[in-house]
Amino acid sequence: MNESISASLIGQPINSTYEPFSKAFLEIQQWEDISSYMQGVLLPALTQDEDYSGNPVNNNGSYFLMNTNRILGAVRIKQHRVAPNSCRSLIQNFTSEPCYASLWDESIQSTEAYGPDQMFRYYDEDKDPQIAGGASILGYVGGWYPSGGFCEIIPLTNGTESVRDHIHSLIDNQWWDKQTRVIIININFLNIGLDDRIAVLYLMMEMPASGMVSTAFQIKTFRVSMYISGLDWFRLVMEILFVVILVFYLYTEVSEIVGFIRTRGSVLPYFRSLWNIIELLNLALFFSSLGMYARYLYSINHLPDLTVTDRYIPELEELAVVALQMYNLSAINILLSTFRTFKVQYRYPIMMTLPSCPHHIPHHLSLRPISSCVLIRVCMCCGRPLIVPVLISAVSCSCSSSLRSDSFLWVFSRLALTVPTSTHS
Repeated sequence: MNESISASLIGQPINSTYEPFSKAFLEIQQWEDISSYMQGVLLPALTQDEDYSGNPVNNNGSYFLMNTNRILGAVRIKQHRVAPNSCRSLIQNFTSEPCYASLWDESIQSTEAYGPDQMFRYYDEDKDPQIAGGASILGYVGGWYPSGGFCEIIPLTNGTESVRDHIHSLIDNQWWDKQTRVIIININFLNIGLDDRIAVLYLMMEMPASGMVSTAFQIKTFRVSMYISGLDWFRLVMEILFVVILVFYLYTEVSEIVGFIRTRGSVLPYFRSLWNIIELLNLALFFSSLGMYARYLYSINHLPDLTVTDRYIPELEELAVVALQMYNLSAINILLSTFRTFKVQYRYPIMMTLPSCPHHIPHHLSLRPISSCVLIRVCMCCGRPLIVPVLISAVSCSCSSSLRSDSFLWVFSRLALTVPTSTHS
């Protein structure tokens, strides 16, 4: 889905009026290239009303990118501007031209309406959430750009001519000028053939005072239907099991802290160990992940009507940010979980010398050799971090009634050392 969007809107060459060769979006360098891109690439891609054979396409009022990625709602084009005389210049008094800061900043931004009859106005994200809502984005030349700005909403349902007239109006009335520091185009896509995935596209063109244009883009993809296939329902069972194990993990940590208080009269010795701090941090991040996932599911179930065509849908940007933060937090949790393996090796140095074959298990470890061997081998082949607690429980059940605590720790250490951690999404 990301590749098809990139091929249509980013990799597609444009014919610049001032250059004898074609340019793609990432090769835009001049102001004139922006208008060429909007008319030569953006407009045809958003208003595909004919198929590859030239026959008209009946999309029932909807437009698709590459025939499968449905455009959700309207397209939003916005910009951020700097105020006149916002730069620091020692020779400003020798010229009548106003001085504009090179990079945008909230302290020097301009919110004054401009253009013919003041037709271009500023929209605040708090006062006009349906127009200027969404998420902030980090620039490559400037800093963070908020979701508000000088916004233009372009509905696609009025036809190709209406979209063309709107874009030509922006160009003819000089929508971007010397005060413009960034132009951001927001488009949302839906692909129901890929398990109801939504892609949020940001096309960013930064325009510092040097006169050049720096382009960048971001595509954030996430699912809005989490449980539709058999594999999804299996994942739901694993998620429930993960919550149960996490509660048990919390219980063991609280018990360990209580043990320190009872034996040493203070909880400070517990926090003097780096491994204990890592475990608490890992535990806190795990519960944070659960909270973010619950918020993600709640936001999915309370999404606005995705069939609207006359307005932009800023809620999808916020949902994409939550999904991205959740993925990043999960990656950190996997890293910390890997470090927790060394805690067992630190407390029980003999674990480093024990072989992975159960027939070499020390005689005082009362494990059933066949069951433990099979489970360890399965764990080595699967390579899934979530399977480790499940196999630990299974090994505990397969052991004899006289299982000792050091037997459990031996199995835990072998599983932790042999199971590779996968970070692929």
